[in-house]
Amino acid sequence: AALARTRRLVPRNVSASTAADVRAAYHRGLRDARAARALSRRVWATPALWLIWLEPARLTAVHAADLKRRCDVAGLDVVELRAVWAACSKAAWDERGREGQAAWRVAVRRKLEEMVARERRGALLPHEARRPEYALADARGLD
Repeated sequence: AALARTRRLVPRNVSASTAADVRAAYHRGLRDARAARALSRRVWATPALWLIWLEPARLTAVHAADLKRRCDVAGLDVVELRAVWAACSKAAWDERGREGQAAWRVAVRRKLEEMVARERRGALLPHEARRPEYALADARGLD
């Protein structure tokens, strides 16, 4: 559910687009310049979200350093984190010689488990439950 929900909001070609292209696409769907700007900044500045559209073979080819630095999951809300984990868990990762990738996946899984536990206790901060940039898109069911 989180993967499908996030895929509705993150353009399939985000990694090959410009920030202006992404903002224009959101503006067409939202008809609100401020909301489009906020959402495009969020998606454009968060390469971890781009992983949700990578084919499994391309996902497993991402270098460990890129996963650790560019695709850091710190700051993702629980919906985004579930989506990233769902995309990553579909890939067949080769563990041989890829300790960095394995460490990144372990860190993502731990963060997800921690956030889900806090969610169940009702202890997530509002921006951890859902980033405010998604408010209008979620309310309008943007596709």
